[in-house]
Amino acid sequence: MTEEEFRAVRGRMERMREGNRRHQREMRRLAVMYVRAVTDGLTEADRVELDGAEAPSFAAMRERAEASRLEHAARRRRAERETASRERIHGALRDVYGLDAADAWVR
Repeated sequence: MTEEEFRAVRGRMERMREGNRRHQREMRRLAVMYVRAVTDGLTEADRVELDGAEAPSFAAMRERAEASRLEHAARRRRAERETASRERIHGALRDVYGLDAADAWVR
């Protein structure tokens, strides 16, 4: 049984499990095929690959979390630099033109 056939069988089983009672015999037949594919129809390498495809990849989740954390840190640094620049410009304008004019310029 190829991986595509295995996934097709599994998908059909999932659809059948949703409650269509007319297909109970088909469900039993598919269950036998599923067990056969899992136990002796696939090589150990195929089973490991399928298990990896089905299970969540914690390494990938960690990488995504780290990328998200780095992106968030970069956005915070950029926002802090923008705020510091805005305050510096506002301070310089306030010193030269006064508070009301500086507020109007920075808005």
